[in-house]
Amino acid sequence: MAYGAVLMIIGAFLIIVGWITLYRNIKREGFVTNGIYSYSRHPQYFGFILIIAGWFIGWPTILTAIFAPILIYKYVNVCKTEEKEMLNKFSGYQGYKESVPFFI
Repeated sequence: MAYGAVLMIIGAFLIIVGWITLYRNIKREGFVTNGIYSYSRHPQYFGFILIIAGWFIGWPTILTAIFAPILIYKYVNVCKTEEKEMLNKFSGYQGYKESVPFFI
């Protein structure tokens, strides 16, 4: 349970830092590339995935064994869908995509 709790805390930290970074850049045009977004293109989704993994490691049940892979798969698909939308919307996104990892 301790390992699961550590993953969940790290995940929550990534989500909070991602939200704060987005909030501080809310009035800026374009997409955010500073702060935690200079290390990961999807820090919040990565945080949610860490929480799900921590949930599975800390409380391994039939439900977590069923839902954890499904939720992780869905979050990765959402990331890929958002990236397609960003490539169509912002010309500089391809360069950002090449220089910053998908997840940390």
